[in-house]
Amino acid sequence: MNEEHGVKHLGRLRLTWEHVFAAIVLSGPYRAEAASNDLRLAPHTLLSVLRSQLTAWTILAEPSDREQLVDAAHDCAQDLPVALEHDHASAPRSAAHLDKQLNAMERAELYAEAKNRLFFGIGDTMAFLLASLVGDKFSPGLDNSTFTEVAFNASFEILAGHPARENFIAWIDAEEESHRTIRHFARGRQNGLGLLYYFGTEKRWSFWRSWCQSFLDGAPLDLSLQRQVAMIKNPIWQAGPDAVAEEIEKILAKQNLEDRIKELEAELKRATVDRHGIGGNLPPTPLEDAPIAKELVIIWQPLEDIKGEIARDDPDPIVLQKSIELLVAALQKGFSWCLAKGDLIVETAIKWAIPAGGTGYFALNPEKLEAVIDAAKKLLVVL
Repeated sequence: MNEEHGVKHLGRLRLTWEHVFAAIVLSGPYRAEAASNDLRLAPHTLLSVLRSQLTAWTILAEPSDREQLVDAAHDCAQDLPVALEHDHASAPRSAAHLDKQLNAMERAELYAEAKNRLFFGIGDTMAFLLASLVGDKFSPGLDNSTFTEVAFNASFEILAGHPARENFIAWIDAEEESHRTIRHFARGRQNGLGLLYYFGTEKRWSFWRSWCQSFLDGAPLDLSLQRQVAMIKNPIWQAGPDAVAEEIEKILAKQNLEDRIKELEAELKRATVDRHGIGGNLPPTPLEDAPIAKELVIIWQPLEDIKGEIARDDPDPIVLQKSIELLVAALQKGFSWCLAKGDLIVETAIKWAIPAGGTGYFALNPEKLEAVIDAAKKLLVVL
């Protein structure tokens, strides 16, 4: 997405995705009249639109993930048109006030035609884009390239009849394909994007606000995080925004814990190298009673247990709680050992360094271990 990538041609699928994203942030969760609650998309419908966008992006950004995500994309392709078709806001207000000169059948046909426009073409375009990604699983009678062409052409007609249509067309007309990205689109527009304001009104949309903002800033969220969200099981998506928000909170908590453990392991590796690098002609005298090997085992095993749990779809709270208690005990034992040594331990540690595996080291450098403990506790809360 960054300019320095030197993109000359984004490809039709990628351009289609960019067009839909621009249309979503311009129109927000509303139909033609943003001030009318009657025309606000239902939360589940908006979630379905966002899910489709995120899933499509994840596949486009890393095509090698396609096989892992094909079922998720297929679920999106099936759910999105249905959600929009049955949403109370899926037809423009004018459809509710059809010409009284028309008979009942004519009014019904016009209403159906308006209703099937599926959120001013956003739903239609996304359905075709997703179909191009999942291929014959969506419709055995058509190939991917056919869906790609239909999606690309449909993307130019998005927002027909919507007040934001003029801005949408101006953006397309003003940019070459290589610059037709959300990053370019966002310049000078972010203050007027009602979708971001809408997301800020309820906590359950906080991830989606960050997700949209990251593209507007030209720095999309970590792809592995987006992939994990796309892989959330379909029944959870069907349960609605609150259920999805809870699941995303678990994903974020697990990722945070993974990152903190990596930082701790990197610190241990660095400290071990530093310790073995001390030597020379006059090697320092080690602290013979430092609880090195014994405490290394105490710290290492709960870390391994935690890593094993967060690799699972459903971490066991009991295992996490036990591991947290062991890490806390190891940290406290290290502090007690240091206190018993008084000033000597501080002076010696600064001069020669405490062996990396001992709790004496963690007592003098507690931040990384404390961060792991804190992150594990936060994951325990959301499980």
